[in-house]
Amino acid sequence: TQNQQWLLENRQKSEKNVLSLFKSMSICHLRPALYEICQSSRLSSRWEGLPLVLLEAMGMGAAVIGTGIESIQEVVRNHENGEVVQVEDAESLAISLKQLLSDEEMRRRLGTAAQNTIKSTYTVDAMCEQYAGLLNPNQQ
Repeated sequence: TQNQQWLLENRQKSEKNVLSLFKSMSICHLRPALYEICQSSRLSSRWEGLPLVLLEAMGMGAAVIGTGIESIQEVVRNHENGEVVQVEDAESLAISLKQLLSDEEMRRRLGTAAQNTIKSTYTVDAMCEQYAGLLNPNQQ
């Protein structure tokens, strides 16, 4: 379809940009730099544990698109802090990605909400508080 063709063409352009970045940077600086230039991140899994790459992208403020599998939906709330599409629905993924890439305000809003989700739930401090609450439920 037209949307899938658009997705393929833009993927090829993105791959060329990433390859140029690889050539100009050391590996220890690569991951943060990649997230900084990313307008979005997508994870089109059929099955996934807690997807760390999704958490990293959200933590860096990238707008994310994930498939509607349980572990992704535990983190990504559709239209609130990211986008969720059906598993194996390439057309919906292409439409969602095209919309996200063409709407800067949407990317900013979702990226900010995604980053807030990570800060409130998945930082070391937040996780320690959650564990402490589980281990000592009587302490507030």
